[in-house]
Amino acid sequence: MEQSTSKRKDCFTCVPRELRSSKRKRVERELDKRTKENPQSATSGQAAGPEEVLLIGEECTGKKSQFLTELKSKYRILCGGIQPVRFQCDKCDIDKLFVSSRIKFLEEIYGEPINQERWANLVDYKAIFTDPRTKSKRRIIDGRPGYGKSMLALKITNDWCKGRAPMKEFQVLILLQLKQFRNVPSIYSAIKMFLLPKDSTLTEDDIKDILDGSSTMVLLDGYDEYPERENKDTDISHILQGDMFQKHEVVLITRTSCLPPDHTNATIKRIQLTGFDEPSRERYIQKVVAPGRPGIASKLSRFFKVCSVPASICRTPLLFVMMCHMVKKSGRLQNFMTVTQCFNHIIKCFHNHKEVMGTEGNQDKELDHSKLDQVAFEGLSGNVQQISWDKDKLIGQIGKDLYAEYVRIGILIEEESFNYDSLEYYTRTGFYHKMIAEWYAAHHLARVATQPEVKLGPCQKPLSEANDHTENRGTVFDISLNPHEDLCVYRYACGLSPVAAQKITTHLGNGDIDQNTLLCMAEYSGSLASIEETVTLLCSRGIKIRGTHSSLLQKSTVTVMEFASSRKPGPDITVFVEPPNEKLFCLLCKNVFRDPVITECGHTYCKQCATSKHFSNCPVDNNNLSWTIHKNILVRELVEELVIHCRYGCKLSDDKSGNKYEVDPDGCPCTFPMKDRSKHESHCGFASRSCLSNTGCPP
Repeated sequence: MEQSTSKRKDCFTCVPRELRSSKRKRVERELDKRTKENPQSATSGQAAGPEEVLLIGEECTGKKSQFLTELKSKYRILCGGIQPVRFQCDKCDIDKLFVSSRIKFLEEIYGEPINQERWANLVDYKAIFTDPRTKSKRRIIDGRPGYGKSMLALKITNDWCKGRAPMKEFQVLILLQLKQFRNVPSIYSAIKMFLLPKDSTLTEDDIKDILDGSSTMVLLDGYDEYPERENKDTDISHILQGDMFQKHEVVLITRTSCLPPDHTNATIKRIQLTGFDEPSRERYIQKVVAPGRPGIASKLSRFFKVCSVPASICRTPLLFVMMCHMVKKSGRLQNFMTVTQCFNHIIKCFHNHKEVMGTEGNQDKELDHSKLDQVAFEGLSGNVQQISWDKDKLIGQIGKDLYAEYVRIGILIEEESFNYDSLEYYTRTGFYHKMIAEWYAAHHLARVATQPEVKLGPCQKPLSEANDHTENRGTVFDISLNPHEDLCVYRYACGLSPVAAQKITTHLGNGDIDQNTLLCMAEYSGSLASIEETVTLLCSRGIKIRGTHSSLLQKSTVTVMEFASSRKPGPDITVFVEPPNEKLFCLLCKNVFRDPVITECGHTYCKQCATSKHFSNCPVDNNNLSWTIHKNILVRELVEELVIHCRYGCKLSDDKSGNKYEVDPDGCPCTFPMKDRSKHESHCGFASRSCLSNTGCPP
């Protein structure tokens, strides 16, 4: 793998700020030299349209005019080459495609120390800049994967290019994709390299002077893909901290799961995209998919209403848009119960020979992509994520055939980049969308987790060592994927493999991340009985359904609750190998503690006993039993270590000693600590089984 930027010795952003100017000047000298060698006019782009107003009345009007002309020429290319579905649709202008999703803003944070959030809706995307409640020099626009954050950035940019309100109030608009910021000396270098022509005569100092003398809006798109988030001495970091661009308005665009550290600062206004609601979906179908054809638009709308498509798919613009165009092309919509099934269908469409090449024929057989899976997984692992690579290095890792095929069908995209060390342009190749990178990374996770001898554990070593550790010892696969930031990887892996899902849900459940675990369960295609231990763990912690939860999360929570309530408890068959210490018995029910808790008076009882209406007073000091109770972790651990016989190795007792059960010599001979009971008895060979041929047969 390509070495992480944060570990490179020559990483320019790790150099003190006072030493940066020398390298910046070296870059400028090299570029000026190339300009002289290729004296093509730097202002050869399209002339400004009638709506596009240039700056006037200042000393550097000529340079500003040149800067704006070159800038808008670049933006026209970006905003005019949008493809909703790479393998089906032609490129078109952002105005023909854009449909605003629902937008809300964070109105208030209250209820210390709980930090409850109060949100309010905005009318449309323009209200981000016109609503007085969102007025600020610093804004954050966030949303879930595929919610149209980058499309919104392009729409805002296009409005500025065409002189539309409210963006026409800004003399300059800068749109930068932070995924390109790998070892970039300064933001002015980035503007020159990524937004201006190669032969532009403008220098970084010119750009700085122009911005300083103008009312400027800066859009920083893709903070979740920014390779130097951990570096606090970059221009981007200084901008977010308010040390740079104090006079300019800055908008940071990122995933909701990857907000900057100071996002709760009172001076920062947070705006969130909440996806497509039904009116948004109707508008997209009528405007983009079937413009001027109400019959087809109505048919498509009915498709999504009558077919079983999860609400999370319809709410995600990226997935909904792909589904719309595929349905229009094929005339049919498949039923999908999970997001994994939907995404799998989308990826298959990328590989469909008829759709890609425009010829009849059978669907191409997808090449073995296991090497690409591992590259994607390792790229997303760790603090510094990477979803694009040097073209030659990537070919060396995944092979020429796979590389050529995936570039041909549009899963991989080639982009020109600039190396600030060698001062040369080169080609970087990355995934069409980060969600696709997560899809292939999920295959690697599912493949490893499916191996019987592999257990999942937290990453404590470099990933290369972790992989060697897995292959050589066959015990623990260390995962360094953040469940909050990379939840899609876990969810897809659960949908790809029921065996992997059992390990992943257990891994996440033990980490006390209940919502993420529930979302992974929503992708699980197997029976919840196979992950009963994780369900029990979630229910024991108390799971809740909130109005702020997504419909998918609510549905998954209800499913888990229904499953838990359907598991009727059988008789308490517990036979100890050795009699327990008498201090481990509850004085109320006279049995060994279950969920031991400490009451307000300081004594320990079973939780069910302490909160039961049948026991109102403590038998030790006669004080009222209080609801103010706390878990007694020490006693619980002592009880969990008690060794018992398997319930399928016990039978009803014949003697009258008071013991209901005794060891059955013909039953299961296994013994184990109480904490391992569920693990053994759920797979015990002596357990009774229902007849598969006749449901009337007794077990």
